[in-house]
Amino acid sequence: MEVDSTELLVLLSSLVLLFAILLVILTSSWKVLHVLHESGAVLIFGVLIGVITWLIANFPPYYQIPILMPSAIREMFYVILLPCIIFNAGFSMKKRNFFKNIVSILTYAVFGTIVSCATFGGVLYGLGYAGWIPSANNFIECMLFGALMSATDPVATLALFLELNVDPLLYSLVFGESVLNDAIAIVLFRTLSGFIGVEIDAMILPKIVVSFLIISLGSLAVGVGIGFFSAFVMNKFRHLSLSPTFEMTLVVFWAYISYLLADVIHLSGILALFVVAILSSHYHWYSIARTSRITLFYVAGAVSFVAETAVFLSLGLSLFETDDPFNSEEWDFLYILASLLLCFISRAANVIPLSLLLNLFRKQKIPLKHIVVLWFAGLRGAIALILALSLTTPHARLITNTTYVIVLFTNLGIGIATKPLLLILKIEAGGDVAFNVRDPEVDPQSLTNDDATGSAARLSQPLITRTQHKSRLHDAWRAFDDKFLKPMFGGKRADVEGSINVDREYDPSITSRTVRTLRDTTYSEIRF
Repeated sequence: MEVDSTELLVLLSSLVLLFAILLVILTSSWKVLHVLHESGAVLIFGVLIGVITWLIANFPPYYQIPILMPSAIREMFYVILLPCIIFNAGFSMKKRNFFKNIVSILTYAVFGTIVSCATFGGVLYGLGYAGWIPSANNFIECMLFGALMSATDPVATLALFLELNVDPLLYSLVFGESVLNDAIAIVLFRTLSGFIGVEIDAMILPKIVVSFLIISLGSLAVGVGIGFFSAFVMNKFRHLSLSPTFEMTLVVFWAYISYLLADVIHLSGILALFVVAILSSHYHWYSIARTSRITLFYVAGAVSFVAETAVFLSLGLSLFETDDPFNSEEWDFLYILASLLLCFISRAANVIPLSLLLNLFRKQKIPLKHIVVLWFAGLRGAIALILALSLTTPHARLITNTTYVIVLFTNLGIGIATKPLLLILKIEAGGDVAFNVRDPEVDPQSLTNDDATGSAARLSQPLITRTQHKSRLHDAWRAFDDKFLKPMFGGKRADVEGSINVDREYDPSITSRTVRTLRDTTYSEIRF
């Protein structure tokens, strides 16, 4: 009986992914493996599978067996995997901590990424210009390398932060910077890619800046436009929400459409999607049934987990994708060493000056030990390698191999060293209440007196940084949001008891006419 090669390839790929998921679970549960983070374990597993598939492909008679192709996963990355990861990041995060530090997060993500890119690319090109690293002889190529190296992916650090329940300030800064930093790094990379082969002149820098601003602001406009439009539709037209299936489908597809639309018009889909995900968490959350919220929250997390595992698995496999992965012309020890050192130097040039500058204006200062962790948490991951694999410049394979080494080193070396560093710096942690991830089954604005008392008791644990530091900008935004936006787009009003259809459960007997009647009645009661 003949076996279809495509079906066999799908079966092998699914089995490998299943074993990778099981490895992640074992790494989380077995103390003996706990020193190795999940992403690092999957990377190592991917390398081992890559070795096996490369041996099978190069030693007959097994060459006819279908070989796992990481290129297939990379093709899925931009279309399916990355949107799942970004949507979950925006939808599940605790917005209060994020927006309370939004100015600092944007400073690190935007200006910090630009500084990192310029420092890395500029110094690398300087070394090539001086003749120390002959391969670094193309300015745009060096800047492209700096852009992709500016994309941080601190999954190991963030997972450890959640496990230890660290200071919300530290978590929100690292998390917020990493998500927005990915979007800015991709925008920078795509902007610079348009100048490959262009003659360097005095006008190239203004052109790059203008192109960068157009892509960034355009992506934000797409995200804000689709986010608010979809929130208005789901809040005002409740007959569209007859079942949890319909509701979850609409929320997900509104977000996915923003991603695709931004990409089609050559903007940043990741930035537009993240904005829609945040708005969905803030407005759509209260326009759908409680069962829909909880289900969507956990399903998005599960899909994101599988996507991240698949991506890191493909990163491990990609090293052995070429016929001769150990070709000496595609490896340069000096180039790799200089790039690795520049990762730390460019990260320091980003984090330290900007942190000191922010502390001049912040009420709640960023402690020195947090600045050290911010610098140390600059791991490189999927975004950096996927961007490297898309290069078409003369030294593309050298940059890809160098990126691969840096991704392995930062995820394994820095990932393992993060916990000892937190202990040495005595970073505040502890408590049984999750301060850094939203609890989908608890609505803080609808707590009863008993719930509030219990929560207050738990919040009284001795963690100095739990003190709330609200800015005037934050207070002004909340007042504007409560008075004008939430009545229009959904969400609870802070000054109104109860809410419109917030905690309803799905009832198959309710028709669209019933929903409209209940909605209109409720609005009338609130307004008059």
